Amino acid sequence: VVIMVVSNLVNGQGSEAWRTLATFIVRYWLFFALLSYLYMRRIVDMEFLLAVATVGLLVQFVPFFGQMINGQIFVGQEFAGRFQGFTSNPNVLGLYAGLGMIVSLHLIVSQESGKKLVLLTAVALGFMATIALLASGNRGGWVAVIVALIFYAASQIRQRPKLLITSFATVGFLSVGVLTQMAVPRARLAALIDGYSAHRIDVWLNSWTLFKQQPILGYGLDTRQALLENHFIYSEHNIILNVMLAMGLVGLLAYGALMFFICWPALKKRNIIGLSLMGFLMAVGMFGFDFYRSQHFMICFAVLAVVCLQHGRPSAALDREEK
Repeated sequence: VVIMVVSNLVNGQGSEAWRTLATFIVRYWLFFALLSYLYMRRIVDMEFLLAVATVGLLVQFVPFFGQMINGQIFVGQEFAGRFQGFTSNPNVLGLYAGLGMIVSLHLIVSQESGKKLVLLTAVALGFMATIALLASGNRGGWVAVIVALIFYAASQIRQRPKLLITSFATVGFLSVGVLTQMAVPRARLAALIDGYSAHRIDVWLNSWTLFKQQPILGYGLDTRQALLENHFIYSEHNIILNVMLAMGLVGLLAYGALMFFICWPALKKRNIIGLSLMGFLMAVGMFGFDFYRSQHFMICFAVLAVVCLQHGRPSAALDREEK
């Protein structure tokens, strides 16, 4: 936040940049602080966060369950045939769908015997999230979720090998069926294999050129005008370039420190689900979104930061079991 202020001042930024800063502080920084406080006070715990995440994700997918079954979710969509659900963009829907796949796998692997409702809910979430991700055509989400799921599976394979193999086989068969039979996902996969970047490479090169002109503190939080003067797209479509362009090398250093202090506790405590979800989010961010403006990305970032920042405190559920 301090570097954002300095960059805005140095670059003489106007009202839009300061409004962006105020929004960042109120909407995201205070949200993270409040959620962290509730977690540290044990008012909420990991079980609660996963339950809320599951319900929130199901709300995005359940209304379209009929279209998933009859295949209508893959045709007749407004956004070039890509499914966007209740969101404004298929890439946003793909972000939620990828998170849903990872959460569902974790619920399946970690479910206790006798909790059939949790298992059924997790399976339903996994099925709908997989279909939604494929229908969204979010190619960055496809790559990111594969990497995140492999990381999660490799870390948990000794605990539930049969369950993990079954889950991966099911998702694999479902994905192959969709990608070979449905035109829009098949076309998106072909574009991914061919290396078609939808102008992203041009956008990234343009952002890099602008960064080299002001590398120390960047341009301030309102970078859209600088981008439009040199290109036809006003977003960097990459969170790292977004930070570099707005706050320069100083901001990039701060962002690296931020990620270290979020992920290091998770690494020390072997918080695999936190690392998997955060890894997916950051990987998706390399193809779209930005660090300080995107509401969808930043709300997920704040929640997952709290999930990662567990300092070995037992959850409320474990406290009850011990008592």
